[in-house]
Amino acid sequence: MKRICGAKLRGKKKHCQKPPMANGRCRLHGGATPNGPESKNFRHGKYAAAFKGTLAEKFNKSVKDKKPMDLQAELAVLRTLNEQLIETASARKKIRITDLANIATMTSAVINAAAKIAKMRNDENMTMAEIRFVQTRMIQIMEKYVPDPDRRRAYLEELSGLVSPRHAASEDEPADLSLGAGTPG
Repeated sequence: MKRICGAKLRGKKKHCQKPPMANGRCRLHGGATPNGPESKNFRHGKYAAAFKGTLAEKFNKSVKDKKPMDLQAELAVLRTLNEQLIETASARKKIRITDLANIATMTSAVINAAAKIAKMRNDENMTMAEIRFVQTRMIQIMEKYVPDPDRRRAYLEELSGLVSPRHAASEDEPADLSLGAGTPG
């Protein structure tokens, strides 16, 4: 008896007559068609159950990234692409309106990425007011537990050395730490 695929044909009362593969179905009905990232119909993989091939490598690299919020590389890519768009448009005798639109869109993306990086950096850093609050609390705690004024002064001198030169004394904020109210200098 001749072996056949036997899959029911769509909209017909017939069955596929093609020769089967090892799994019992023909190439059309037996799943030999690639699925997931290997499929020509694969869209994005965002919700794929498993990543395969180069997509899996990229995913694993992304997961292992020690600094996922560091967007410097992404900003560099955007700037490079924008520069390429500008060079391509400049090389033409006549600049097309689509070139200008693409450059404007890419420039906007560069600006947005740079703004996000700046915002994230600002959100991570303590403000001078927060630093002053912590310093004041440290002084109050030190006054409570360290009775010797000379040891307190030495501690405060060492502590004031931790303030970065960028935040050193300005007209509106003194960089040195005082010994606190009511404490002899």
